Amino acid sequence: MFHRGNCCWVILLILLVPGCGKQNDLEVTWMSMPGACRGMIVYGYSGEALVFVVFEPVPPTEKSLESRVTTTNDGKRTRAYLTYPDGERVELPISSQLIEIVAGRLHESERRGTLGEFLAFLESKPEACTIEQLLAFVDTKGKGRAHK
Repeated sequence: MFHRGNCCWVILLILLVPGCGKQNDLEVTWMSMPGACRGMIVYGYSGEALVFVVFEPVPPTEKSLESRVTTTNDGKRTRAYLTYPDGERVELPISSQLIEIVAGRLHESERRGTLGEFLAFLESKPEACTIEQLLAFVDTKGKGRAHK
């Protein structure tokens, strides 16, 4: 379930900090947005844990689908970086798990979720690929489970 707070963040940090048990490598996936949306979705995960999601919609007037997320690998570990609209480059993950960049503006959500919830959202072929749509999908699915 997506929830507010930093409880899961502590667990994710343990997975990513060297020396804290077996460290899983960060896997990063880039994909075109499904449906009528144009743009990219980039998500990172480590083992079964969702680390970050970046929604990067592109207006129909734009021809480029270049992502603001890049990676490096030193042969031991993959690292992901996000370039903010102002040009600042930060290493992912950041405090927000869900990130959206629309028309040069950064939007973030403090809610957190699981890899399974995110993949179910993608499989649902959403009309729009935004933080708002993802959270609405998760909230709706959660209510459905509570009534069963």
